[in-house]
Amino acid sequence: PQAVKYLLESAAIIDQSKTKSIQQLMPQVYSTISSNLIAQKQYEKGIEYSIKALRLKDYPGEPRYRVILHLDVFDAYLQLNQMDLAKAHLDSAVLFNQPLNNRVITNLVSRNEGVYYNYVKDYPQALASYLKSYQLSATLKYASLKSQAANNISGIYLILLKYEEARKYALDRK
Repeated sequence: PQAVKYLLESAAIIDQSKTKSIQQLMPQVYSTISSNLIAQKQYEKGIEYSIKALRLKDYPGEPRYRVILHLDVFDAYLQLNQMDLAKAHLDSAVLFNQPLNNRVITNLVSRNEGVYYNYVKDYPQALASYLKSYQLSATLKYASLKSQAANNISGIYLILLKYEEARKYALDRK
């Protein structure tokens, strides 16, 4: 709660600034406010701040932030069980991610695609997305991301009654 309060104060100061380099911090501040609100389960308010950030243009790191903002909104709408809106923002994240050539962001997008397809019970598509995330995590040498992906893959294989594959990925989580 305190973080959001201070971030809102920062946003008010940035809003009053005439300096472009300071004004360009606003999307990051809105994004951080959004993430904090979503983490506090204040989904609608979190979405509101992500949308505010998405309306801003011409700031450093904009393409990367757009993907992350869309993923945050996707997550919030998923939590609210508003699947059409969640899917629209996931699709936007996929679209904005294509020209980035950033494997870390691609990993996040793939993992979120897996979450969506798992949620709508399209298990083959969820598996394909989680496998992509797993492979990216392995090449990036991010053990925690690889472990999360292995856990997701194992869960999907259990649903698909492919126990040996599930076991293989469950053991790879370590």
